[in-house]
Amino acid sequence: MLYYMKLVSQYDRAYAVPFFNERLRARHHVPVIAITTAVNITIYSLINCSQGFPLQAQRAQKTGYSGRNTYMRRPPIRARLGLAMRRSMNFGPLGDIEPVMQSQGLSLAPISTGDASLNLGGVTVLATARSQDFNSGALKGLVLPGGAPDEAGDEAVRELLEAAREKGVMVLAFGEGVVHAVRSAGQNPADFVDAPAVLVDGDVVTALADMNEVTAAAARVG
Repeated sequence: MLYYMKLVSQYDRAYAVPFFNERLRARHHVPVIAITTAVNITIYSLINCSQGFPLQAQRAQKTGYSGRNTYMRRPPIRARLGLAMRRSMNFGPLGDIEPVMQSQGLSLAPISTGDASLNLGGVTVLATARSQDFNSGALKGLVLPGGAPDEAGDEAVRELLEAAREKGVMVLAFGEGVVHAVRSAGQNPADFVDAPAVLVDGDVVTALADMNEVTAAAARVG
């Protein structure tokens, strides 16, 4: 029967180097494992290990865990999208879409449509991009949420859509923003009345029925 000592360090996991201590082996007939680490080692248990000492690669294969804090890693940002700032802006029945954008390596840069800042749920959103960023190539797409009717704001939205169209970048529109995006492509909004979101690519408008389709569309943007 094989046993090993499990140790932890204050700053990092210890690395094990197996060896046989003759005195302990003679007394207990047990192989002993020496642990080397930088600081503050504490022995907290003797563990029965009939199949040998589990290496980190073996643990990763069994559990799917490939390293420390892997679950916190995000894909690198591959493109920056403009986010039209609208009063009472929302993404309709699909809810928050930012995690989906992040999972596809997309970051959102708010663009003002009249107000220099907006307060959404107690969070102040500041404009960090401009419509001119489409021309420079700094923005690779536009995200248009729904919002409260506002004549001046709606005019600014139309200008944003025109700037995106002239540069040939894709538009992801949600909720009430679908109407504006579909019109900018020369299509009839009545044909997309049941769509919670759309992807506009030039003159082609694709209805997006759920978050899976939004994720697939986001993968095409940029």
